[in-house]
Amino acid sequence: MLALPITTFFPLFRWAGNVLKPSALWPQSITNQIMVWALVNTLVSLVLYLIWRAGAGRRARAVTTTTATPDLAVDTVGAPLTAAGTAPRRGNEILGALAVAFGAVGVGYLSLLLTNYLFKVDYRFWFVGLKPMTPTQLRMFLCYLIPFTLYALMTATVLHNQMRRSARGSMLTNALLLAGGFLVFLAVQYGTLFARGQLFTPGEPLNVIVAIQFLPILAILGVFMTYFARRTDRPYLGAFVSVLFLTWYIVAGQATQFPL
Repeated sequence: MLALPITTFFPLFRWAGNVLKPSALWPQSITNQIMVWALVNTLVSLVLYLIWRAGAGRRARAVTTTTATPDLAVDTVGAPLTAAGTAPRRGNEILGALAVAFGAVGVGYLSLLLTNYLFKVDYRFWFVGLKPMTPTQLRMFLCYLIPFTLYALMTATVLHNQMRRSARGSMLTNALLLAGGFLVFLAVQYGTLFARGQLFTPGEPLNVIVAIQFLPILAILGVFMTYFARRTDRPYLGAFVSVLFLTWYIVAGQATQFPL
């Protein structure tokens, strides 16, 4: 989880910049690059997660055959099993989590609109800023929301299920799991800049600048996902809150290169 985002960062950003040009559907160039990076990391994480889950399933079956049948078992993703051995339906709780996430982030967005209207400011710290979206950006937000939702759900699933025995309880640990790779990446880049007068990858100055924002944003997502997983014992609410925050932040803060 630490190495994958960094090793794919430059190659996917270059590829997306050359192939996925701004369009009426996805009109922001840098957002498109981030989206491709997120989707590829989602796909790789999904493959690794399925491999892990298959192994966990085999181990669980091996344990079951050598021990007495428990009154209540737990499946390989941490969900309680009924006596019949089937996980309870999650459709209602997913819809409920989605509704709560929209309500929570919606209240935050309304407070921003009110603050901006009364005081002509937005919410920001240094370069991390949450801005009101224009009607055009709101439409873009909806277009980008689905691909980023896949990324958030996969990330929350890995944090909550695959790593839950050692990491779920710590917001700091999960924040470092998501953002730690970029912390090392930026330390190398700017350490080289201060020592030699140029970045470690001097041909990628813009992408290095973009990477700076990954550090606080991924750490914030780690906090959201961990906090809500601890409250609900499920990854869904944290994933939905995270993706609404992430998509809002990116779309409202990036330039639009395709005329709409």
